[in-house]
Amino acid sequence: MKQYLIILWLFLLAHISFGQQTKPIIFGDSLCLSTSAPVLLQKGVQVHITCDSAYLINTVRYGMYLQLHRYIREDATQQCLLLIDAYEKALADSHLAYQDMKQQYQHCDTLSSQWIAQSQQALKDIQQTVQHTDSMVSQSENNLEAAKKSLRAERRRHFMHKIIAGATGIVLGLAVAHF
Repeated sequence: MKQYLIILWLFLLAHISFGQQTKPIIFGDSLCLSTSAPVLLQKGVQVHITCDSAYLINTVRYGMYLQLHRYIREDATQQCLLLIDAYEKALADSHLAYQDMKQQYQHCDTLSSQWIAQSQQALKDIQQTVQHTDSMVSQSENNLEAAKKSLRAERRRHFMHKIIAGATGIVLGLAVAHF
């Protein structure tokens, strides 16, 4: 009985540990370029990063940064605050410039795709025209060859008629001259 309870307990423990697996968190362009609050990652969470770089800091270091941030915000001279605001504005401007460049790239990509599709269609049309012209040339060559054969046959027939007419004239002339 103890063996069955131990096996049941191990099965239940394995089921609970495997059942807690979650989907990976995906850090895409929107999250990589945002200035929003940091994302909390806990033990066992899978992360898939699609941006070019990402920084991970532990809880202690984050606490230090948070304290420093509060200190700078509470600074009476406002020097650091102005510097941070300028930096955040530069980040926002960079993000807008990036979005504009990305939109221009997508527009160029769309135009290039359309141009490629039009070029491919034009190439197909040209290939069909060349094939049609090639078949017409072949047909014309066949017709020309048939016309040459017909002309040769007609010349032979015409030559034979001249020979027969000449021979008939000679025979008739000889016959009339004999009689």
